[in-house]
Amino acid sequence: MNTTIKSLAMVAIALFAGFGSASAQEESVDEGVELTKDMWHVWDGLTKDAMPTDAHPWIDWKVGAEEPVSGVICGDGNVTETQYADLSDYHYMVAYGEGVNPRFMFNRTVKGGQQDNGGMICIDNKAFGEETGAIVIDLKKDLVRTVPEQEPTIDDFAHLVTIKSGWGGPCLISTIMLYNTLPEELGGETTGIQNVNVANDAVVATFNAAGAKVAANAKGLVIKKLQSGKVVKVMNNK
Repeated sequence: MNTTIKSLAMVAIALFAGFGSASAQEESVDEGVELTKDMWHVWDGLTKDAMPTDAHPWIDWKVGAEEPVSGVICGDGNVTETQYADLSDYHYMVAYGEGVNPRFMFNRTVKGGQQDNGGMICIDNKAFGEETGAIVIDLKKDLVRTVPEQEPTIDDFAHLVTIKSGWGGPCLISTIMLYNTLPEELGGETTGIQNVNVANDAVVATFNAAGAKVAANAKGLVIKKLQSGKVVKVMNNK
């Protein structure tokens, strides 16, 4: 019941703010949804039953920056526990970029909570893939909470509070995508498309993750439309 009410509340907020229609949200799930600043809200709680409020969140946003970033990449620089993006309806979060390992801060359940005292989940041990340029976070398995003198547990909700650059230097995150099924190039189920330049199925258009038409060799995550009408996602690293 709470989950249904929560979902309806999120749709209502999105529609009121002009972020799109409910049908558009549903249609885009299988192809992935791009994480945006608009997904952050101020919430009335810190667990999976929390509801969004009408308060305005104060969020930094440097995803897609032209130069590597030191410090906050997205979210609240103070890691305020009540300001977050609820990603619980998705299975995977994929960050495309380069540089040192970022720090992904999830599920802060107490003010000032840290990974070592069980008050927050911080993932900082994942590097950008050499071939894919991607970091994949499994939102159903990787959110492990470690409370002193207790067995580690996996949270059943995913509240992204903040992403910061790593301690070792800056990094660049160009795009963050949310999926329920991973793309084939990231280890998801095969789509049957092994080569986007196969005979009689040439690429007819290339778009970036925001839907704008770009050059075929544009760097980063691109979406290629084939002559047959099929669509395939490709990560261009060069």
